[in-house]
Amino acid sequence: MGEMQTAIPDRPEIAGFLEELNFLADRTGVELVSMSLAPPSPPEADGPFEIRVSVNLEGQYFEILGFLYGLEAMDRLVRVETITMTPIREAEDEGEAGPPDAATTTTLPRPRPAVTTLQVELDLQLFTRGALAVAPSEPPPEAPPSPGDGESEVPPDEGGPGE
Repeated sequence: MGEMQTAIPDRPEIAGFLEELNFLADRTGVELVSMSLAPPSPPEADGPFEIRVSVNLEGQYFEILGFLYGLEAMDRLVRVETITMTPIREAEDEGEAGPPDAATTTTLPRPRPAVTTLQVELDLQLFTRGALAVAPSEPPPEAPPSPGDGESEVPPDEGGPGE
């Protein structure tokens, strides 16, 4: 039961999840470009509430792969709905060739493969068992004071004790 409590907590715990995402990005070397939360979806029947999170990040292929493995290894249940990867730039990394030496055989450097940076869009789903508190857009109107709210019930013309 303890693992289920951690995987699908009673409260949304969004701040903790976002902190874990930042830590994971730092650890794997990806750059978190943006994160956004969609309004929560009501549960189906007795199921958990769903929280959708969109994450945009950039990094090289193996850094992105490490980030995805990190999502899978989280204690919290994270469902990856979609992954979109788009190459955004390539950089040729060639070795340096020194001046040729007449006494030795000249070997040309082999070009290294291009390093591609990827832009990745992830649509994630989190779950929580508890109801999500949504802040009201306007404060509720104030109710008039009722008897027993510390107000005196003695009419002003009758006076109190000792008058």
